[in-house]
Amino acid sequence: MCLRLSKPTTRPQITKWLEYDNAHLYVYDGEIKFSYITTEKYLSMTFFYSNGIFDTKRDLISVDPSAVKWGEDLFAYFRERSRSVKNLEDEINRSLHEKR
Repeated sequence: MCLRLSKPTTRPQITKWLEYDNAHLYVYDGEIKFSYITTEKYLSMTFFYSNGIFDTKRDLISVDPSAVKWGEDLFAYFRERSRSVKNLEDEINRSLHEKR
């Protein structure tokens, strides 16, 4: 999920959400050219066209256990390379400082 953390309308909701014990937010600084959802029984991936436009009409979908496992491994790969966000304001300040 891609969020604009610095957008004023989303700050209160994200800040409140981060207060829950079971809520976790991670930021990956690299480029990701796809979107995907994986559950216990389902994997769905969507990609960008070569021109950079996101394909909103076609998904790669599988319910095969090996595909679902691959999706879980992919999630773990990106989570391990991401940083955990505990405080939204600190993350926004960090992001703004890095852009300078």
